[in-house]
Amino acid sequence: MRLDISSHNIKVSQICQRGREALIQFCKPLIQMGLERVGRQYSMVPKRTFAGAMKDRSEFRFHVNQLDDLKQHLGHFGFKGDNLTIVEHKTSASSFPQVEHIIKEMFEPREQQVPIIDYVLEDGTVKMITLQTGKGKTYIAMRTAWLMGLRTCFIFKGMYVERWMQDLEKTFEFEDGELLMVRGSGGLIKLMQMAISGVLKAKMIVITNKTMYNYIKDYETTNGKSKLYPIPPHEFYERTGIGYRVMDEVHLDFHLNYRQDLYTHTYKSLSLSATMVSSDQFMNRMYDIAYPIHKRNDGGGYHKYIAVTAILYRMTRPDIIRCKGGTGGYSHNAFEESLMSKKLMFANYLKMIEHIVMQKFIKRREDGQKMLIFFASVKLCTLVAERLQKIHPSLKVARYCQGDEYNDLLDADIGVSTILSAGTAVDIRNLRITLMTTSIDSRQSNEQALGRTRELADFPGITPEFLYLVNTDNDRHMAYHANKQAFFRLKALSQAVAEISFLL
Repeated sequence: MRLDISSHNIKVSQICQRGREALIQFCKPLIQMGLERVGRQYSMVPKRTFAGAMKDRSEFRFHVNQLDDLKQHLGHFGFKGDNLTIVEHKTSASSFPQVEHIIKEMFEPREQQVPIIDYVLEDGTVKMITLQTGKGKTYIAMRTAWLMGLRTCFIFKGMYVERWMQDLEKTFEFEDGELLMVRGSGGLIKLMQMAISGVLKAKMIVITNKTMYNYIKDYETTNGKSKLYPIPPHEFYERTGIGYRVMDEVHLDFHLNYRQDLYTHTYKSLSLSATMVSSDQFMNRMYDIAYPIHKRNDGGGYHKYIAVTAILYRMTRPDIIRCKGGTGGYSHNAFEESLMSKKLMFANYLKMIEHIVMQKFIKRREDGQKMLIFFASVKLCTLVAERLQKIHPSLKVARYCQGDEYNDLLDADIGVSTILSAGTAVDIRNLRITLMTTSIDSRQSNEQALGRTRELADFPGITPEFLYLVNTDNDRHMAYHANKQAFFRLKALSQAVAEISFLL
């Protein structure tokens, strides 16, 4: 058996039948289980594996941080000494082309950002910043790219492309071809062809994570004999000359992002996320494999500045509101759909939202201050945005869901969105009030939603507020409320509970 050690991964090849059995055993703790409907019942079935393998199992891939565990495991099966060949593939900054990133506009780092920048630049290939929202993760990524002077690749969900492209174009000078955006296999193939032909002059490249996922999937399902891509994934960074890789909001699509590491060989990578703690202990184990806690940088701890308030409300007939999803668990989408079908209750719900907007924001608002409201469904976002615009014609109200313009959200006095669209990677200047109407239990989603509320840049004496609704007649709402209180205990400046007089 042979182990090839690259910057981010271990490739296992020359595998006999006994070796294949040993590797499959090693994979078992890396399998995430989940509910799947079988007939009328739900069963726990394998959903994802945090490892890679060819379809014919002639090659396996694991994270480089598992090297010691893998060698120990294989040793129990007799693969050690002469039965195990280990080859290490080193890389350095000099292995990649130097490029000059020309700054258009970039401020000097704040005092607390300097040691974080030093952390990224110092020795070590894999860097992880868990700096809280609003403390400059994007800035640090761009500044370190400038300081290293390497061709840089930025990878994240497609929904963040617009924001990142705007930030890059605002910060750096680019001539034609020096900033590329790759979305889909066609664009990725064209990028590879330019690299092979020696005409690639990009200094920075933005790629969607789904594009990289499909690339890796093709490699594995074709057993490394792709008819689409001219460069195999494990050679991608070296062949394209990308020496620095940045992944933003890495906790989102984490399995997909983890799998990218299994084919990455480059000089340095930086991953960004404000929330690398999950309610799911399996996911926490996977986070710790990819980014050991002692190697992460959180900027020195969490700065508390947000006042959190739970707003409790009642219902006359909670028994007629359906709130079960497809797997039988609580679904706030189902809750909203059912609520919207009950004419009188829904009318009162809308009046409650309008009352909160008026009392908590409109009456206290100073010019330039903003509000953000979260709902679960696009339908309800649309309806509420239209109603609030009609009620407050002097203010700009904008819906922000898939397909809507990011700049419209930034310019709005009141933004209305879903957690999926605006719950992460959205930076609204002077956001005074955030109202989360959705009842969700994900620690990461709750903390990310909380993190949209930044310190008010132009109103330093104002404490920003995060409000969330709790239906006291719903057991899940109350359970999630208790969890939120625990989640926010170390994140909030203060926590309070208020009852509202509306009865739905």
